[in-house]
Amino acid sequence: MARPANRPAKTAGLAIAAFMQQDFHKSTRSIDVSTHNLVTTNAPEIDTTALSTREMPDKARHTRASIYNKGELFPHPATLYKQFPQSRKLKWCVKESFHTSIFFMVREGVMSKQELATLRLVSKHFKAMVDDVPRLADVDFTSLQQRRVNYAEQEEIQEQRVERLSAAAVYYGLDFGLVTRYLGHEFTGKWRNVEAIMQHVSPLIDPQDAEHIKRILTEGCPAEFDFEEEHDNKMLFLERGNEPSVEQNQAVVQKTLNEEERNNHIIPFFGWLVFFSACAHHVPQSMLAKPGSKCQFLFSMVQIVRLMDMEDPFQYNTVVTFS
Repeated sequence: MARPANRPAKTAGLAIAAFMQQDFHKSTRSIDVSTHNLVTTNAPEIDTTALSTREMPDKARHTRASIYNKGELFPHPATLYKQFPQSRKLKWCVKESFHTSIFFMVREGVMSKQELATLRLVSKHFKAMVDDVPRLADVDFTSLQQRRVNYAEQEEIQEQRVERLSAAAVYYGLDFGLVTRYLGHEFTGKWRNVEAIMQHVSPLIDPQDAEHIKRILTEGCPAEFDFEEEHDNKMLFLERGNEPSVEQNQAVVQKTLNEEERNNHIIPFFGWLVFFSACAHHVPQSMLAKPGSKCQFLFSMVQIVRLMDMEDPFQYNTVVTFS
C-alpha cells in the first residue's frame, strides 16, 4: 500500500531533526548553540565532502565479530564477564537517551550521508563522534594487551594509545567496564591469587573483615551501589566541568596525568566518548596545591551524592578500625 503523498517517510534523519528542534535544547546547554538552528534534514547547502562514511561491505558488520561470532580477533563480552564477573549489587548507568542511542546508529552504518551531515551540525561532540567512529571501527587495538616497555620514560600521553583505547571502547559499545576487562593485567588484578590470600589472612582477622577483603578482591568497591542517573543530570555535570584550579595549573595537571597513565593508573579516551556512553559520568576535579607539597587531584564524593540525591554508597562498607 502506497504512502500518502503528504505523509513523510520515517527516516533516521527526520527523527533526528524532530528531536533537535523539540527536545534537545532542553537536555543540555553544553553544546554549540550557534549551530542549533542549522539542524534540519532539508538544509539546502550542507557540505558532505568531509564525511568519511564507511561503506558496508558484504562481510558481517564490525560488531558481529565480537557479539555474534566465536574465535574472532577480540573476545566476546560474555567471555570477559566470565573471566571477571560483574556483581549484581554494583551498577551505575545513565538512562537511555538520544545520546546513548545515536552512537550505535552511526557505528552500524545505518544512516545516510545526508543524515550524518545533519548530525555533525549539532555540536563539536557530535561532529567528532560522526567523524571518528567509522575510522575507529577499523583500528586494530590488540597491542593494548601487550606489555608496555620503557613506560617510565614517557613524557606525555601517547595519542596513538588514546586512539586504540577509544577504538576498543567503540568496539565494546562504549562500555568502559568491558574495555577494562579486555586490558586486564593491573587494571583487573588478574595476577592475584585470591584463594591463597584468603588462606593467609583469614586466621589473623575477624571473619567479617575476611569476607569484606574477599569481596574487595573479587567484586570491588563499594560493597553495594545501584544508581541509574538521569540524562539531564549527567549533562549538568559535563556543563559544570572541573574546578578553576585545574585550568589554572594545566602544566602540573598534564604532568600528573602523564605519570598516572604511564603507570596504568588511569585509562585515557577521546573526550567525546563520555557524552554518548551509558556507562560514563563526569566527576568534577580540583587541584590541591600547597607550598612544598606535591599537587593532588581531588573530588568531593559528598557533593556528588548531594547533587544526585542518591543513597549513601558507603553504608554497606566495613567499618575501618585501623589507621
